[in-house]
Amino acid sequence: MKKNFSISGVPDFDADSSRKRNYIIQIIKKHFELFGFSSIQTSSIEKKSTLLGNYGNEGEKLIFQILNGGNFLSKVEKNIKNMSSNELSPLISSKVLRYDLTVPLAKFVSENYNDLVFPFKRYEIGKVWRAERPQKGRLREFTQCDADIVGDSSQLSELDILLLSNSIFKELNINSSVIKVNNRKILEGIFDSFNNKKVSFNVFCTVIDKLDKIGMENVISILKEYNFSSQNILILKKLFNLDSDFTEKKQYIRNNIKENSKLNEGINELDFLFNNLKRIKVNIPTVNFDLSLARGLDYYTSTVFEVTEKHLTSMSIAGGGRYDNLTERFGIKNITGVGISFGIDRIYMFMELNNLFPKDLVNSVDVMFVNFGSELIEHIIPMTMEIRNLGFSCEIYSSQNKISKQMSYANKRNIKFVVIFGQNEFKNNILTIKNMKSSEQIELSFTEFKDLLLKTRNDV
Repeated sequence: MKKNFSISGVPDFDADSSRKRNYIIQIIKKHFELFGFSSIQTSSIEKKSTLLGNYGNEGEKLIFQILNGGNFLSKVEKNIKNMSSNELSPLISSKVLRYDLTVPLAKFVSENYNDLVFPFKRYEIGKVWRAERPQKGRLREFTQCDADIVGDSSQLSELDILLLSNSIFKELNINSSVIKVNNRKILEGIFDSFNNKKVSFNVFCTVIDKLDKIGMENVISILKEYNFSSQNILILKKLFNLDSDFTEKKQYIRNNIKENSKLNEGINELDFLFNNLKRIKVNIPTVNFDLSLARGLDYYTSTVFEVTEKHLTSMSIAGGGRYDNLTERFGIKNITGVGISFGIDRIYMFMELNNLFPKDLVNSVDVMFVNFGSELIEHIIPMTMEIRNLGFSCEIYSSQNKISKQMSYANKRNIKFVVIFGQNEFKNNILTIKNMKSSEQIELSFTEFKDLLLKTRNDV
C-alpha cells in the first residue's frame, strides 16, 4: 500500500504534472506581458490586520492563521478554557498566510504609491492558502495568476481584461469557455429598492452568490428568513430564470425594479461593456449577463466576471472584477482597480481531462553519455559542457552499470541521443551516436555531432 504523508488539499506534483503546469503558467505569463503588465512579488505571510475585513464572514473563516512564535501561551494572562475561537485568535496569532493576491497588491500600491506610474499594470503568479474542505477543484494550497490595472477608472480596463482572458484561453485551446458578467451596483440597486432593514447588502450578495451551489429553492428559503417579501422574491426568481441576453434582462429590471442611482450606474456600465464587445471584430467566447454572479468578496464594487467551461459550469477557471476602495484602509484614497485571477489547478485539471496538452510536452533530455568508468569521464565532461553551451540538455549516466541498465534509463527519460564513448571510440577519436527514437546508430566526430544537434533544432 502506498504511504501517504501529505496534508489533504496540499498536493505535491511529479515531473509530468509540473511540466504541464509550467506550460500553462508560461502561456499566461506571455499574454500578461503582451498586454503590458509587469511582474511583482508580494509576501506569502501577512499581518492579520492586513487581511481581515476584506473577504466577508464566509471568506475570513478560511484564512490560515500562524501561531505566534515561542511559548505564546505564557503571555496570555486570561483564562482561555471557555474562550471562543474569535476571542482566542488575537491573543495567540498576529500573522496569516495570504488568502489571495489582490489585498497584498493593495498593500503594495499603498506602500509604493509615490514610486509607481499610474495606471499601474501588474501581474503576479504565486501560491495562496484557504482552510477549505478539500474536494474536486478546491484545494487548501493553490496557485493563482493575477493581472490588475490600478488607478484607472475607465471601463476600457474591464474590456482589456476580458480580451486578455480570451487571448489566454485561445492559446490554451480551451475554446468552450463562457464569460459570466454582472455588476454589483445593479445588485445594490435592486437590494436598495427592496428596502430590507434586516440584513446588509454584503449578506444579500453572499446569498445570491450561492445560487449555483445550493439551488434556487434554498436561496429562496434563506431570503424568506431574511424578511424579503414574496413579491421581491418572485421578481428575483423570474429574473434569475430568464433565458435571454443582456438587453432583455435589462428591460425586465427597468420594468420591475424601482429606479435609483446605483441601478442606473450599474446598467450604464454594463451597456458600455456589452456594446463594445459587439463592436470589436475579435472572436471572443460567449459572454452572458448573469445576475446571480455576485462574487462574495467584500472588496468588489462594480463589474464582476467569471470564466467557466461549458461542461464545468459549476466551477470557475478565472474570475475578477472592479474594486474602488481597496487601498483606502492603507491610507490611500480614491484609487480604483480592476483585475482577474486565473486558477492554475482548475485549468490544469480541465486540460488533463480533455487531453489538451501538446503531445510533445515530454520530459526529455537531449543527450546522455554512457558511463564506461572514471578514466574516460575526464574526456567526456568537457564535451557535455560544450553541448550545454549550445543550449542542449546533457548528462552523464551516474554509475558504471551494465549498458542495458543505462539504455533502459535513457528510454524511461525519453532521451533523444545516447552517446557511447568507450575505449574504442577514444582511440579513434569518434563518438557512437544512437538515435533513441529511430534506433539508428552512427559514428561521428564530436564536431559532426554538434552540427547534427544544431540541425535538429533548425528542423523543428
